[in-house]
Amino acid sequence: EISNERTTLFGVYSDPRRDSRRHTASVTFAVELHAEIQPRAGDDAKAVERIPLSEIEQHDFFADHRTILLDYKRSRHQSSVSEYNY
Repeated sequence: EISNERTTLFGVYSDPRRDSRRHTASVTFAVELHAEIQPRAGDDAKAVERIPLSEIEQHDFFADHRTILLDYKRSRHQSSVSEYNY
């Protein structure tokens, strides 16, 4: 189980074109897990696979999940750069 202190709201994705089956919205959260924690798939996923952020573009994802992951990757880069801007 993940505690609330380790969970951060990342974004809301609701582009009507994100899923060709119907209009859906996703509320996304970011959480950092220690390597020994094994996440489990919930009712909306078949499996969980850990991949490095550097390999996102080499994988296929459902709907706009690649976009969400790339946005997350960019936000991590921007926040690490901004730490050095005084």
